[in-house]
Amino acid sequence: VSLHTLTGHMGQVRALAVVGNLLYSGAGDNTIRVWDLTQTSPATVATLTNHTSNVWTLVAVGGTLYSGSSDATIRVWNITQNPPVLLHTLTDHSASIRSLAAAGDRLYSASLDNTIRVWDTSQSPPVSIHTLTNLANSEFALAAAGDRLFSTLESTIRVWDTAQAPPAFMYNLTGHTARVNALLATNTFLYSASSDKDIRVWEPC
Repeated sequence: VSLHTLTGHMGQVRALAVVGNLLYSGAGDNTIRVWDLTQTSPATVATLTNHTSNVWTLVAVGGTLYSGSSDATIRVWNITQNPPVLLHTLTDHSASIRSLAAAGDRLYSASLDNTIRVWDTSQSPPVSIHTLTNLANSEFALAAAGDRLFSTLESTIRVWDTAQAPPAFMYNLTGHTARVNALLATNTFLYSASSDKDIRVWEPC
């Protein structure tokens, strides 16, 4: 049953994150909207307009929201403030950022500059400490849990050991027959969604 329809974006909505009673949405209109889910009809309570191109990905960790955009930046927001306050703009990537993931004090970003960067979020601003290079220019999805990072390359899922510095490639997960579009990781399982119309559940080592 559809409970609500939230309208306001002027471009395709590409990313969502929920923290408490607030929903954050990123879209092709270059904005991030903040929605109050406690209202009978959820309404926009803030619109963040700092990005200059499509917002592709959002990830929230505690009181911090990270957003990645086609403007090749990662924006770091303090979401304990109302409205959220822009803390930092990270500019190390040179092309569109398509996916973000976080685990512990590490943020991972995948970009069309053919790299995945590892950021130390215990520092302010976060510092890029490792760069995984020579990756294919593809539609990346990322997920992280514990000491594992998962990335996609077309129909393949790549598994990285983040206990090593820099993260070390371990092995590929194969089985999908078309591009993997989304990943979700817990401490026990990895879930993958693909254009082959399947969702697969993995128990990676």
